[in-house]
Amino acid sequence: MALISLAKAHAIADDRTEVNEEDIDLVRRVAFDSLPTARRRAVQLMFMRASLQRANIRQGISIETLTKVCHTTQTSIKDMLVQYIHCKIMEIASDDPVLYRLTQDIYSIMNRCGLFTGSHIYGKEKPK
Repeated sequence: MALISLAKAHAIADDRTEVNEEDIDLVRRVAFDSLPTARRRAVQLMFMRASLQRANIRQGISIETLTKVCHTTQTSIKDMLVQYIHCKIMEIASDDPVLYRLTQDIYSIMNRCGLFTGSHIYGKEKPK
């Protein structure tokens, strides 16, 4: 309910009576920024890796790499992957070895929303 209210309030602040895509993008940004640190790092890593690759070759990331980068346990990563695969946020990229990646839809939404711009992103320094 709070995210719906945020989208409506943003529309009202912009003198609109209906929520549009800009409002939804704001809600996505707030939701992403509210994720626990390990989950946010995992999604960011998958996004950054995909953005560095050619569009027709989207490689995945192993549980071991996610565990190391996210500074958490493999159990936590596995729990996250189960939820994200079920919700179609992530998918299995290959079976041997088992690698995971963002779904194309989620990658496209995150790219359009600009979720990974700004100093709030892990690994980026704040401007002086």
